[in-house]
Amino acid sequence: MAPAKRALTITSPWGDLRGTQNDGDCMQLVLSTYGFQITHCHGAHATRTGILEAWKQLISETGDGDSVAIYYSGHGGFVESAPSTENAREWRYQFLVPVDFDDVSPGGFNGILDVELSQLLRATTARTRNVTVILDCCFSGRMVRAPGYGDAARPKQVPSVRYENVVDFLTHYVERATEKMGEPTSIGDDNPDAVRIVAAAPSETAWEVQGEDGRWTGSFTSALGRVLNEAHDHHLSWRTSILRVQELVQAQFPTQHPRVEGPHTRMHFSLDQVNSEAIHLKIENGLPVLQAGRVAHVSEGDMYAVTELNVERFTEAQQIAVCEVINVQAFQALVQMHYPSSTRRQEVPPEGALAFLQKSAQYRWPISVPPSLLESLSDKVQKSRFLRLGGENEPGTPLVSIYHRDSFIGIESKQGISLTTRYLNSENPTQMDCAYRAVVAEADRFACAQRLLGLRNDSPGDLLNHQVDVKVGLVENHQPTRRFAGAGCDELYEGQRIYIALRNHGMTTTYVTVLHINAQGKISLISRSSPFGIELPSGRCHWIRKTPFGVLEGLKISWPADVPRASPIDEHLLFFITSTPVDLRPITDSQLGPQRTATSNFERIIYRLCRGERRDLMEDDEPSQTAYDINHFPLTVLAQNGSPSLRTTSQEVQHQSAHSTSQTSLNGRPSMLSDEQELPALPPHLYPESKGIFGQALRSIKGVPACVWVINEHTEPITVVVSPYRPSRLWTEAGLNVSTTGVGIDISTATFTPPATRKTLPAAAPGQQKPPTAVFPLWTRRDGFGVITVLVGATTPTLYIENDRIPIGATACFRNEPDLHIREYSTQ
Repeated sequence: MAPAKRALTITSPWGDLRGTQNDGDCMQLVLSTYGFQITHCHGAHATRTGILEAWKQLISETGDGDSVAIYYSGHGGFVESAPSTENAREWRYQFLVPVDFDDVSPGGFNGILDVELSQLLRATTARTRNVTVILDCCFSGRMVRAPGYGDAARPKQVPSVRYENVVDFLTHYVERATEKMGEPTSIGDDNPDAVRIVAAAPSETAWEVQGEDGRWTGSFTSALGRVLNEAHDHHLSWRTSILRVQELVQAQFPTQHPRVEGPHTRMHFSLDQVNSEAIHLKIENGLPVLQAGRVAHVSEGDMYAVTELNVERFTEAQQIAVCEVINVQAFQALVQMHYPSSTRRQEVPPEGALAFLQKSAQYRWPISVPPSLLESLSDKVQKSRFLRLGGENEPGTPLVSIYHRDSFIGIESKQGISLTTRYLNSENPTQMDCAYRAVVAEADRFACAQRLLGLRNDSPGDLLNHQVDVKVGLVENHQPTRRFAGAGCDELYEGQRIYIALRNHGMTTTYVTVLHINAQGKISLISRSSPFGIELPSGRCHWIRKTPFGVLEGLKISWPADVPRASPIDEHLLFFITSTPVDLRPITDSQLGPQRTATSNFERIIYRLCRGERRDLMEDDEPSQTAYDINHFPLTVLAQNGSPSLRTTSQEVQHQSAHSTSQTSLNGRPSMLSDEQELPALPPHLYPESKGIFGQALRSIKGVPACVWVINEHTEPITVVVSPYRPSRLWTEAGLNVSTTGVGIDISTATFTPPATRKTLPAAAPGQQKPPTAVFPLWTRRDGFGVITVLVGATTPTLYIENDRIPIGATACFRNEPDLHIREYSTQ
């Protein structure tokens, strides 16, 4: 039997709403055009029981492969706890308002909570993956009239409800639902099989408006119906269609922002997805602006072809102009338009246009390819976004190396860690070509991740002044235990679970998006339950992976596929803290281009900065300006079957002797630069000539050696710690370290960025010809320098220098001033 198309339309005219029936009629007409069999739940039938039973009936009739659509028009409400309340449950609940909302005893609650909707949605997607939910209501709203509309517009929201009433209701609901359907989850839980199209953001009002004909309709429903009718034969995705919906709605109500969540690249009411790399181009204050910027890899000099807003892929027949990027900000880019020299000049439409990249001007990373694969890979590397073939005599180290061993091709990092492996079937040329393309694509993805990790906010005007506190630590028995210092040196094993707790101590609302980047460069949206950022009003706290019933599940740490478990791996958490909601979902999928609904400078930086793939893990004068901050939290992950030498505890690290003169790895694991490599004991300028053992070392290590030297010319002993460069704000147990060069030292916990080496140099004796000298490995040449911290004294070391940069191969002399005098590397 062929799959069916089943739809349920719900309209609840509670309160003063006048247009819900018209909304229902509009959507029924649209859905019937798309071939849906429609069940109605309207007016007096849209009680709490009536809505729930109609949805459950729809579930019971749905079969595998069916297409399901659920539409709701009515009031939406929300309830919040007091800001100072420490509660194991959610601080905000959202709900739909049935027509019998008031038919409840004092202290009761008769709405339909987000928790219940989520449970119904899970039950629906368990029957079929092709589910679309459309909600034309407020999920929270302000009790105001729309500017300029007076009594001709009404907010689709409901007066506030007591938080305690909802909690009491929820307690009884949990008991019932757990017995029938398993533990319910929050509507915020990401359902990968359901497209959710909503009329407004969580803290916005959705409006209904009276038209010239006197009919009341929801502004969102009217716009969506128009767009769906126009796009019926165009095979557009939801993410493209929502652009047009946004323009139509915001022409009436600028503060209402419709959005699509879930698998937004699907075509309408279908599982088929559209892979597009277009960016939304809008006219703002008379200027053409791309809705993507540095964060999304847009660079000055990039050239884009411009088409109207009705296609998913570029064709020359639909091109109306060419634009060149002339100024790039974090989430936006100013472009210069070039129109064809024809008599008919077609301007950018009011709703905007689409820009397709034709020529990129951004830096491309060099990679190493074996001669045997040059012919097969050169054209594929040439077509990549972020890679190029490294020159024979090019200085520096390639980003990655592609290797060919036996019947396998793969990628190795600078540290020699295999990141991915593909089988080559010499008897199947098609399979081999696919393997070649896959390897280059994975190297390209790795390069994207490196660009994202290097992203900084260098514009004081865009820097967000916030007081968001971030905590990351281990979860044991559903309870938070050891908090990580934030330098990445805490032990974290495969299979363990971690928590992320966010608290806003500031006075303004902020939004937090959390990304994870694993060792292979895969980018995952950890905060996917809040695709536009976790909303944190003043005083609010949010725990990632904590159910609305207070159960802390945490995030399980997994080991990337294809990566050997012989060595620890570095992974990263990136916290983007912004002043407005942003959408960074597109950079987590290597097959999809940048999201075209970017509405801020921040998104416009990110969207062409990187692409990756999912891991199995009040209105401003200038609304397009988004202030932001980026916090970087590195993690070092060890395999569960690692050797005992990799399992030194943090307590053992803290009790290591501060007076040891031998090289010590602070995190109890071998450095990426093997101790077997014979680093030169003395810097070049202390040798009369580059011969003997030093000359051998220079020959064995190409170019500048991956180390630094420290000479103590002070009259007291010094303790020196050298670690890799980590350019970000990081946290320690003592609080936030605002150093721009990485995490410093917390004397109470001896916290450094790993891998780190500590050595103690004795005091310099008067007349001593050779002052105490020590060599420190830097592990990698990628950054070109490390971070040095110096403590002075023997009995009670005093922190004197914290997180100074030291170039690779340099010599640092600590003198009696005291001060640090750095001499760059030279063999002369």
